Amino acid sequence: MRWKFWKKKSAREQKFHPIPSSPGPLPEKLLQHLIQELELNAQWVRTLASVTRPMAGEHTIYEFRVFSPAQMAMRGITVRDYDSLDGSGQLILFSGTLNLETGVVSLIPGIQGRAP
Repeated sequence: MRWKFWKKKSAREQKFHPIPSSPGPLPEKLLQHLIQELELNAQWVRTLASVTRPMAGEHTIYEFRVFSPAQMAMRGITVRDYDSLDGSGQLILFSGTLNLETGVVSLIPGIQGRAP
């Protein structure tokens, strides 16, 4: 195995950090948006989790869904990936897109009113 830790990455490679699709804490830009722009309670926002997936045809734009792990556990729902929340629209708190290059967050608050 050859390590090339001495070689620098290009600016484009350093800027792009893919987000894992498995459930986990909110991406930093999304966390900042919810706390600063929407002025939500920071302590509550930090308890939330999200799942993401790359938007079709775009490698820097991700679709995300934000949910409460406590609510999912109470209902016995296991969240594995983005699609596992398809039948649980009423439990999704926020949905939208996150552009990794620009840091722009587009939110759709509560998608429970949308038809599947």
